[in-house]
Amino acid sequence: MANAVTEYANNAVPGSVTEGRLSINVGSQVIAKAVQRAVDAAPAKAIEAAGGQAGLTEIVFRKLNLDHDANEHNTLAPVIASLPATAR
Repeated sequence: MANAVTEYANNAVPGSVTEGRLSINVGSQVIAKAVQRAVDAAPAKAIEAAGGQAGLTEIVFRKLNLDHDANEHNTLAPVIASLPATAR
């Protein structure tokens, strides 16, 4: 599931590339889009198995080829903070 939603988000977010590195801004958008796709299309048990939305967010973050200046604080944390409180 994580691979599928990451691939979907890479194709859906303008400025995203499959080859090369993603900027902090585009990386955060890809993560958010991937998690939203999972919420919309994946069975709840699959999301739960990934550690919920916050866990899936971390998995997608680790799958991306991000710029060297992208890290958990400036790329991942804003996406987690934007999740509904019940999903964190």
